[in-house]
Amino acid sequence: MDLKGFNDNQKQAVLFKDGACCVIAGAGSGKTRVLTYRIGNLIEEGVRPENILAVTFTKKASEEMKSRLYDLIGIDAEQVNMGTFHSICFSILKNEITDFQNKDIAKDWWQKKTVKEIMLPSSNKYPKSIDLDFEPRQALAFISFQKNNLVRPDGTLMIEPNMAFMAKKLNKLYEQYEKAKESANVIDFDDMLIMCHELLSTNKRVLEKYKARYQYILVDEYQDTNIAQDEIIRLLGWDHHNVFVVGDDFQSIYGFRAGNVDIIINFSKQWDGIVIPLDINYRSTNNIVEWSNKLIAGNKNQYPKEIRAYKEDFQDPILFECLDEDDEASAVAEEIKIQMELYQPDAFVVLYRTNAQSRPFEEAMIREKIPYIVLGSANFYDRKEVKDIIAYLRLSLDLSLDGELERIMNKPNRFLGQAFIKKLIAYAHNNGLTLYEALTQSPDSRSWKYANGTNFLYNFLGHINRKDMKPVELIKYIRKETKYDEWLIEADEGGEEGENERIENLNSLLMTANKYSTVEELIEYIDSIDRSQNKDKNEIGKVKLMSIHRSKGLEFPVVFVAGVNKGLLPHNKSETEAKIEEERRLCYVAMTRAKDYLYMSWSKFYQDKVAGASDFIEELVGDVEEYVNGKPKM
Repeated sequence: MDLKGFNDNQKQAVLFKDGACCVIAGAGSGKTRVLTYRIGNLIEEGVRPENILAVTFTKKASEEMKSRLYDLIGIDAEQVNMGTFHSICFSILKNEITDFQNKDIAKDWWQKKTVKEIMLPSSNKYPKSIDLDFEPRQALAFISFQKNNLVRPDGTLMIEPNMAFMAKKLNKLYEQYEKAKESANVIDFDDMLIMCHELLSTNKRVLEKYKARYQYILVDEYQDTNIAQDEIIRLLGWDHHNVFVVGDDFQSIYGFRAGNVDIIINFSKQWDGIVIPLDINYRSTNNIVEWSNKLIAGNKNQYPKEIRAYKEDFQDPILFECLDEDDEASAVAEEIKIQMELYQPDAFVVLYRTNAQSRPFEEAMIREKIPYIVLGSANFYDRKEVKDIIAYLRLSLDLSLDGELERIMNKPNRFLGQAFIKKLIAYAHNNGLTLYEALTQSPDSRSWKYANGTNFLYNFLGHINRKDMKPVELIKYIRKETKYDEWLIEADEGGEEGENERIENLNSLLMTANKYSTVEELIEYIDSIDRSQNKDKNEIGKVKLMSIHRSKGLEFPVVFVAGVNKGLLPHNKSETEAKIEEERRLCYVAMTRAKDYLYMSWSKFYQDKVAGASDFIEELVGDVEEYVNGKPKM
């Protein structure tokens, strides 16, 4: 195998054959290439492709690696067992358990509905229901965390000390949920791991079968492995001991999904294996690598290493302070316009901690006529909750807008389902009425089943119609009187970490609304944004806007890490040292996406509240005020 262009440590990793090995692969160190060539080298040395198991973190990564391997070794790549932990476990269960083939995967709505019913103080369906003040998402995240740590309902639950008083209720929640799944003959996503582990642990025939098949095991993104995944690898790989893992503890950012950074840190102790560091960063300039090293040095729980840069010095990271998020977005857009003399638009990325931060950057890109695309979420004004509130605003100006009324008729839930809405539309059409007029005139609207919902909506919309309120106050009023926020929390669609970014999106909408004196002006502005947005989803030739989590594994010549504010990065929900260390790793990931230029910015105010520079900025520059005053303004 031709290893021209590989450094000594990369060669050592590629040529490693028998035994346990952990490759600590720093950012930009070429880990995917090493993994691919190592598989190719195993086959060249006589290992049968079907005896190799390669586990990736995502389906996309699996497809990319298989494509690279096919280019390297040809048709033999088809015989290599490759996939995510969940897909591999699912395949084993499907092949070995007859009853498993008859089970469906639980739908997201079913899971939320089930745990919500279980947590009600009284429930006809669940007579042993419990009074637990959790959002459905929180309840499911708790259960998922237990399963990913191989804890069954009859085991010792993993609970934060401040939740110990709820232990009995949480145990009942978990028990009832499992019984509900059994009755419905469904499994959830996490069952694939815990059931596969139980099968391999208790069925010697099955274990021996897959140990014989998977004689060489490779695991990518090992820093984000959880206990269940690691134990499955131990069961399958312990006898042969040919386990080769690749990852970077500096980039472990999925603790909220039960990813456990200690697993990669302790690999050599657990497996008595060797550690090969890939410590040369080929992506970033020396300036960026040195600043990134300085930040990550603040973490105590990590594998000791110093990443070196292959590239020479070019430009120190540029740090700057702004008044608020809109001022920050304007500064970023202006700098991108200047840099576009050297780079094409797709060389730039703007990274932020939560998707709710995208609004000012989208607006700034449109103002400056810079082509852009939001990755990982919809454009801000296309997000469901934003469009709902805008629909209310439009109706406050014109009650005859049937499309807008149809959109929000049952948002929040007024028990006016699709069957009712279809009948109402038909009645309005047949009688020459607007939907608003039909709300009180149709026979269905007056029935006991729908009267409360239709009367509230009719009266509320009539009340806000042409109401003399500034847009920001009207939005607050709508959210309060309709209990929209409470409904969003129950609807329970969180962000990267299950945070309710939908609420944050509405708070961000208030920042735009605050700039206008009338609802008409705000709507006119939103319509102009809609007309200006490029709805084309082609990524080529556009500035990318995305969350830091979404950027993992990517690289760009010019990176803007925005909103490095107190309360945002680290996030204000990071209450323990372990969580703060994960936030520091998240910031490190953002910084190491940059190849040539790295910008980091923060604002004095965020969503009209005092913010200021993150502690991470202080770790990089010391006295932030002195640093800012000594630097030229952006």
